[in-house]
Parts: sequence; structure tokens; C-alpha cells
Amino acid sequence: MNARNVQEELRFHRLMAKLSEYVIEGKRDPKEVSEVLEKLQMIKDDPNFAKKLGGEVGKLLTSKGEGQYPLTINYTRTLKEMIVSGNYGHINPDITADNFPVKGDGKVEVVAELMHLNRVVKSDEAIAEFKKRGLRPAKIEVLLALGEKYPDIQREFPIVALASVWQDGDGDRCVPSLWHDSVRWILDLYWFGGVWRRRSRFLGVRDPA
Repeated sequence: MNARNVQEELRFHRLMAKLSEYVIEGKRDPKEVSEVLEKLQMIKDDPNFAKKLGGEVGKLLTSKGEGQYPLTINYTRTLKEMIVSGNYGHINPDITADNFPVKGDGKVEVVAELMHLNRVVKSDEAIAEFKKRGLRPAKIEVLLALGEKYPDIQREFPIVALASVWQDGDGDRCVPSLWHDSVRWILDLYWFGGVWRRRSRFLGVRDPA
């Protein structure tokens, strides 16, 4: 086996490991993954296998923008400790415990969900859609738990927590958002009363049955 084949083999196993992780976490449909693996098995001797591998598996690894994410909200930590655990390269200085008080006890298990409306929307429209889906908008502590446990998600799109709202000195309501500028992870504030771009994802939590 030459060096190129070894590299392709290693790449294949890395991709498979990531796919397995996604299936276990409930982010990908096991049947869909199985169908792609069967297809790859049929073309494994193709000279362009490496290119096709990247294309097929890449489709599965690229987030579809929605999904469920099990999280543990640790209320024994302060807001500052939650933020530090996310390793953000930029933090809006107005994101403080005074402006965004966190209330809770102990450790709470939740399943957060990302909602993608695939259109330009206002905050109130997103909140109304949450209600239709049996969800409620997430607070900042859920957003920070997501950013800590699943940091790569915010490389793909901005993620917004609409339930934590702070009014600044000008009377503008602001909400926290996570995103990545290709260099660093960012925790910032955005105007609640504005419009959200098509690529934005809204973080929600489903109430217990």
C-alpha cells in the first residue's frame, strides 16, 4: 500500500468515526448512513473513490441545520464560568451576570433543538414557530452548554437564544448568539427587533411531557 492509499484509508476511518458519533448522538438517521455506506462499498475499487468518498460522506457530515442535542446545564457554575468553558475568542462585554442572570439549581438534563426556518425572519416569528412545534426558546445557559459540548456546530451557522433578552442604554433589546468567523468562536449580542438572516438557527428546548 503506497502513501496515498494509506492517507485515503486513514481519512476513511476518521470520517466513519465522525459519522458513528453523529448517529449515537441522534444527529443523523442510521438508515441514511447505512445506505451511503452500502453505496461506497460498491464503488470502493473506483479510481476516483477518494473524491466520491468525500462527496458522499461530506453530505452526511454537513449539518442539516436542525437536530437534537442532549445537554447538561450545570447551575452550580456562574455565568462567567460557563462562558470560560466555551473558549470564545471574542465575548461581548455586555454579556454579564447582571445583564443575563442565570437561575437554577444543581445539574439539569435537557434536549436542545435547533430550528432552521430557511428564510429571513423576525424574532417574534421564530418564537411563534417554536410554539407550533411544542418548543420554547432557549436561554443563555442552554446556548453556552451547546457551545461548550458541540463547538463545531457554530462553524456552520449563527445560533441564537431568544429567551435571554437584555435592554441596553438606548432601549434596544439584545439577545446572545454564537458563531465563528473562521478564526475564533464568538459570543455576541444582536438586536432582538431586527431581522435574522436565512442561515440563522434558533435554539429551543422541548418541555417535558
